[in-house]
Amino acid sequence: MITLVLVLFFVGTSLLFISSEKTKNNSEYKAYLWLKKKANYTKFLGWVLNFATLAPIILLFGMTAGILFWLTGLLLIFSLIILILPLYGFNFKYLVPFFLVLLIIEISINAC
Repeated sequence: MITLVLVLFFVGTSLLFISSEKTKNNSEYKAYLWLKKKANYTKFLGWVLNFATLAPIILLFGMTAGILFWLTGLLLIFSLIILILPLYGFNFKYLVPFFLVLLIIEISINAC
């Protein structure tokens, strides 16, 4: 569950980064270019995804701990996105295996 929330965090903040007017448009992906063209919808979707993660976190950790975890995770992901994405050393094709490994680890730990 935490891994899925982190994926939604990451996707939401990535959408917010892509829709920013200050970012350079050096990507060859068609989806990136389409999202950049539809900046208002992309920003809205990014914020919706980020706020959609709040409810599961509160259900998992409780009210206060959930909000603190959500804010900490949001700040962490925002800072990582701003630092890593402009360097182009970070590619979305590596994200899927990374998050799948995290999900398998989380499921195997919870199964024990």
